[in-house]
Amino acid sequence: LTNGPGITPLGKFVIEKGYRQTRSGGSTLHEWGDGPTVRYGLTPRFEARVVGPTYAVQNGSEGWEDTNIGFKWLLKDGGDGGGFKRPSFALQGGTSLPTGSNAFRSKAALPYAIGIVDWDLASCGDLGGNLGIGDQLNDAGRRFVLLTTSLSYNHTLGGPWASYFEGYMTVPSGSGNGAAEHFCD
Repeated sequence: LTNGPGITPLGKFVIEKGYRQTRSGGSTLHEWGDGPTVRYGLTPRFEARVVGPTYAVQNGSEGWEDTNIGFKWLLKDGGDGGGFKRPSFALQGGTSLPTGSNAFRSKAALPYAIGIVDWDLASCGDLGGNLGIGDQLNDAGRRFVLLTTSLSYNHTLGGPWASYFEGYMTVPSGSGNGAAEHFCD
């Protein structure tokens, strides 16, 4: 969940897709495609991002989730092995577009912004952190602000083996918008 500061190379495309299964409150959400993202490097420090619709199934409902448009901007490149003295900084932002099937469509565009910091610790691994803010809609269709934060560490063990740790937390504003959640993986 923690986004890194890396930018797609100038003039190149990157396509990301996957599968995600989320279980919460006795309900399971299956997302095939898991936010299929097309990234394109517009400059060495700026990329455009389009997140296509994901096919979702939950509680007998199925259909397409909303699309999303956005960007990532590398503000400062700390370089390889810069350690704690030379972190990399980036800003990622965008908005959802209410284009999904009725069961999964938001009633409004939901903008977000994520601050990204990353320390390349050379042979000791990589430490990254995100701080995000974004609009969400509660079950009554009212808008609220969702704050997110994450911290991740990865370390190459040798050959194809690596270790990874991540902590993540969400904090909804106001009352009736869900509980603060946190988890580690």
